[in-house]
Amino acid sequence: MGSTTVLKKRFLQIYLLSVLIVVLLAIQIGGAAVQGGWFAGEPEVKIAAQNCYERTLRVVGDIDFAPYSSVKEDGSLTGHDIECINEVANRLQVNVEIRLLTWAKVVQEVKNGDADIVMGLESISNRNDGLMITSIIADDAFVVYGKTPISGVNDLKHARIAILNGNTEVDIYGIEGNARRYDTYTEELDALERGEIDYAVMRASVAKMLIQQKGYTDLLQVFAMMDSGLGLGVREGEKALAGELDSAIREMQMDGTLSALQQKWLTTYVFTKTFSEVLRENSSFYLMTTFVILLSLAGIWILSEWEREEAREEQAERELATSQAELALKKAELAKNQMELADGRARIILSQIQPHFLFNALGTIGQLCRKNPVLASTAIDAFARYLRTNLESVQNVKMVSFSTELQHVKTYLWLEQMRFGDDLRVVYEVECSEFLLPPLSVQPMVENAVKHGLGRKDDGGVVTIRSRELADVWLIQVEDDGVGFDEKAALEDGRVHIGIENVRRRLQFMCDGSLTIESHSGSGTLVSIRVPKAERPVGEAGGKQAKEELQ
Repeated sequence: MGSTTVLKKRFLQIYLLSVLIVVLLAIQIGGAAVQGGWFAGEPEVKIAAQNCYERTLRVVGDIDFAPYSSVKEDGSLTGHDIECINEVANRLQVNVEIRLLTWAKVVQEVKNGDADIVMGLESISNRNDGLMITSIIADDAFVVYGKTPISGVNDLKHARIAILNGNTEVDIYGIEGNARRYDTYTEELDALERGEIDYAVMRASVAKMLIQQKGYTDLLQVFAMMDSGLGLGVREGEKALAGELDSAIREMQMDGTLSALQQKWLTTYVFTKTFSEVLRENSSFYLMTTFVILLSLAGIWILSEWEREEAREEQAERELATSQAELALKKAELAKNQMELADGRARIILSQIQPHFLFNALGTIGQLCRKNPVLASTAIDAFARYLRTNLESVQNVKMVSFSTELQHVKTYLWLEQMRFGDDLRVVYEVECSEFLLPPLSVQPMVENAVKHGLGRKDDGGVVTIRSRELADVWLIQVEDDGVGFDEKAALEDGRVHIGIENVRRRLQFMCDGSLTIESHSGSGTLVSIRVPKAERPVGEAGGKQAKEELQ
């Protein structure tokens, strides 16, 4: 009953951690989708002019001014200003005839009396000779795009500048003398991309949309010239018409129609963010949620390992009992049963290995997430490698190369150096590495040196790792200049030193190796591991001792 209750409790814990991971991933992906407007799609003109009245107003606008006014592939008109003028016409109960031309022709049409209203007129005072602007219907800044950054407007005085034909916004900066004029913003961007000009003056939202459509990834916004608004324009003297337009626009401002159009055509559609922009602007949030996800995954791994460990221990105990019974009945099968016993013992010993510094490492990574996100990402990768190697070693009962063990040691020490800094110094004196030894033979000794040797020393110290080839053994040594200990007192303290005993027994069982420790209080510790060159298969070494234990 007790075992079933524990299993149910662990299953519930794993389930809750899994739900937490799914929720956090959903928040991350959903947040990026909302900020990036990935599902918004291209907006459509929903407000159409009724055009069922006696009076008609002639309206002109820029043909290359998306998202304000442009022509779709099917010939229909689209954009913020198209939908806005349709709503104005319906409120004034007039018909509208809309034509889109190049900007220079648009201005001339109104001045000549061939049109009544111009869409997208600049709000800067005394810059619209012969025209007067109504209330503002949209806010959009003038910006400068180029391929190289500038420090200020003075850099533009010696550069080739592109402006829209019919606009006069650059003359207040004194750079109109070296400006080239183009009929459309598309022509400006194409000339900038080809290198015919150095910089292009454009409306911010128009430039952003055209650059996204054309894929000009090398063009940068290098300067913000001025904030200004856009409105409807009429000829000077047309005060009655201007008053009508102002009245309709104020109504649209009051009832939220203008803000809805702004959200639809500009905020959601144009000023969306790429995935990299979303990550950059919310880096702290994504680092913290990723850290929590990793912590939850580590918790699931630990809980799963505990379950597997108990199952392995029960299996090993059953195998050991069976082997003992068979050895008592069948002397002829003694060798086979001894090997199974040694294999079971090795599995029990391996299953006792735990990542001792797990929560310390997670705490260090948590601090790095706030102080140094880039280093935190590297530490997470190293931590994952450490956990994966420990997991594989726990499940593996075969010998591994010293180079593989040494790499695991280096990963562990790098993570510890993130915590201890300069207080932990490491020296490698590796003369040979291509020989076999039991997994997790060296790393626990290095961990003891860091935790018990240097961790109790105020100013830290040095851990030295050596490997040498002797006549009949491979020698590995782990030495520290830490606080050391009294060997005699340690032997008489009545405590079971599980980590050291695990390594010593695995060395004996798997390769007939040995482990010795030399230490004195205040003078550091030297651990020596000897692996015979003539390795014997797992279970053959230590067979004599296994037989004696059975008897």
